[in-house]
Amino acid sequence: MFNLLYVEWLKVKKYKAFWIILGIFAVPFPIIFMEIMKKIDEKAGVVGVMFTAFPSIWQMSGFWSSINLVLLAMLVILMITNENTYRTIRQNIIDGWSREQFFTAKLLQVIMLSVLATIVATIAGIITGVALDDMHNASKGSYFIFYIFLQSLCYLSAALFIGLYVKRAALAIAIYFMYVVIGGEFLLQFVMNKYLGGYVGNFLPLQASDELVPFPNMDKLSKEVTGKAPLDPSIYLIATLVYIGLFIFLSYRKMKKADL
Repeated sequence: MFNLLYVEWLKVKKYKAFWIILGIFAVPFPIIFMEIMKKIDEKAGVVGVMFTAFPSIWQMSGFWSSINLVLLAMLVILMITNENTYRTIRQNIIDGWSREQFFTAKLLQVIMLSVLATIVATIAGIITGVALDDMHNASKGSYFIFYIFLQSLCYLSAALFIGLYVKRAALAIAIYFMYVVIGGEFLLQFVMNKYLGGYVGNFLPLQASDELVPFPNMDKLSKEVTGKAPLDPSIYLIATLVYIGLFIFLSYRKMKKADL
């Protein structure tokens, strides 16, 4: 495993786009998040406490982190599509790697980036907690940190899946952006919930993981608007694990059968 990671490290250590995207993702987020939370605390008054105290800080960190995850998803897509563009997949196989080893190396990258995303979100939550709340309360809702990891893994597994199937970087990134950023998933969720009833749209691939780390008090608001009790988080947990497993399985299957 360490040998696989070392080879992947050699590939990215001089890749400028890797360090630029990683820096943009990791460095500004804790500061930007804290400033957003300070503004909420200043402007919202008593209501703002619902968002700027634990456990809501963990939820807010996860919510904003999910937006930031698009950068890491783009990085995953670039790393996998570059392997096709520069024929390094074929070269790795010629040098003695099996397809399983190559896929494992890419999956390990995804897992490590998911861990990084979780660490960054956790640091953002801790810094904000020190500034706006008592850190003795940090244990409240700390299970959201695990949910943030699963959310990150789901987003990045989806990026791995798209990168392997589409192969062209620009097209793969465009598809991901259209679905996640421009609002493709949001529109699908709205239509499905409206016309199919219940919370069907909440079980779209990435939305299920988002439901693990919802905006604070969204469950209460949803109940007031729809008159329906929110679903138990364990249901979204199972759905997220299923999607992660599905993305990984389909990616592995593609790698096994790909024409290199």
